[in-house]
Amino acid sequence: MSRVRRYHDLALAAAGASLLAGYAQEGRAAAAVPALLLLALSAFGLRRRWPFTAGLALAATVATAAAGLLLGHSPGPSLGAVTAALAAWDLAAFTRRLAAAPPGAAEALAPPHLRRLAGVLALGLALGALALNLTLDLGFGLALTITGLLALTLAALVTRLRQAA
Repeated sequence: MSRVRRYHDLALAAAGASLLAGYAQEGRAAAAVPALLLLALSAFGLRRRWPFTAGLALAATVATAAAGLLLGHSPGPSLGAVTAALAAWDLAAFTRRLAAAPPGAAEALAPPHLRRLAGVLALGLALGALALNLTLDLGFGLALTITGLLALTLAALVTRLRQAA
């Protein structure tokens, strides 16, 4: 099994464990089972080359994490689950790109991609943790402006990372 696939499976396991932990804290572990099944399907789908399974697993993780927040669960496990699911989704897409690359290219392409992904994940988790612990009283207009600027910045960052890869 390639290193990228192992990291993909590890990210799926982390997403599932985080969801399960969040729901188990409130005694509702069974409610996370559908998302856990879709995460397992994503691991299976990567091996069968089913591209839709990664998106389904990401959507199920985000929906389950959001439902947990609406039910009053702690936001920490939800942050971890969504971050890990995003990593798995990225690694599934990268695995498909590597499959189409010339032989021997995976060894050259994987390390830079994995380093960039680790940096983005660390930054995302740090900013998410900061957001969970920071309270700001902003007006709607200012909050909307900041959100728009962040969305444009994120879009530019993703475009730049794709051009570099």
